[in-house]
Amino acid sequence: MKTAAATIKVAWLITAVYDFYQYVLRSAPAVMMPELSQAFGLTAIGVASLAGLFYYGYSPFSLVAGVALDRWGPRTVVPIGAAVIGIGALMFASGSGGVASAGRFVQGAGGVFALLGAAYLATTYFPASCAATLIGATQMFGMAGGFAGQFAVGPAIAAGLPWSRFWVYMGFAGIALSILLFAFLPRAEATKQRGGWLKEAGHALATVFRNRQSIMCGLISGLLFIPTTIFDMVWGVRYLQEAHGFSYGEAVMRSSTVPLGWIIGCPLLGFISDRLGRRKPVIAASALVLLACLAVILFGPHGVLPPYLIGLSQGCHPARP
Repeated sequence: MKTAAATIKVAWLITAVYDFYQYVLRSAPAVMMPELSQAFGLTAIGVASLAGLFYYGYSPFSLVAGVALDRWGPRTVVPIGAAVIGIGALMFASGSGGVASAGRFVQGAGGVFALLGAAYLATTYFPASCAATLIGATQMFGMAGGFAGQFAVGPAIAAGLPWSRFWVYMGFAGIALSILLFAFLPRAEATKQRGGWLKEAGHALATVFRNRQSIMCGLISGLLFIPTTIFDMVWGVRYLQEAHGFSYGEAVMRSSTVPLGWIIGCPLLGFISDRLGRRKPVIAASALVLLACLAVILFGPHGVLPPYLIGLSQGCHPARP
């Protein structure tokens, strides 16, 4: 019994590392925009569009991943997701525009299984009193990956690491994670398979989308999520270099403070919300702080406030109401 419990804990930890890994790949293009632009013959906007294909895979496969986990369990589904994102990284390293575009889409499709897999483990195999803590910890792992994808990868690229070699390394890392996940994730309990499962899944999704509160939570989450993930993790470094004249190293440092703010904000604002016993005031206040930070970044004078305060403050908000 103790051995089984320890195995579940290791399985959750590896799944959290998987979330760290997919966030590294999500944010890494921001620190190699010139290299990617030269390699693929694209403008800065073209490279940003290429990097953004990650979200075109991530968004629809969020629905697919949830249904698949309910149907087949984590041991069947989550390792496939890790292998898929690894294959996507190898495709991105090819240097071919079409293959890289498909690879970036595939990375998003595979990356979605990380957080959902960890959440599934937390809610299924751990006591209810631990579930929220474990999900929050998983999100912290993910944002640590977003931080590493800029703070660690940027200096490596600046020191001469070829961009394609980085993606090859990440591809093999994804395949290794897939093997570890398959070894440690628990088998799903045997259940009677019913032929109408697809219809039932569609009915469940329709119920969610007919719920006004679900739609409102999704909109709030997305609008809070966009400035930190899409703006910072795709455009952040290039924007700071070209719009404000920062050196490459300084731009990477400032941009990487945004996911670092997530690492601080996830547990802190969750704790404040639990202490207050209310969610709306914390979300509303965080949205106002985020708006103020964006206004300063885009239009305000620089050099007035401490250099990394704005990035940290921008990242400290709850994007998952």
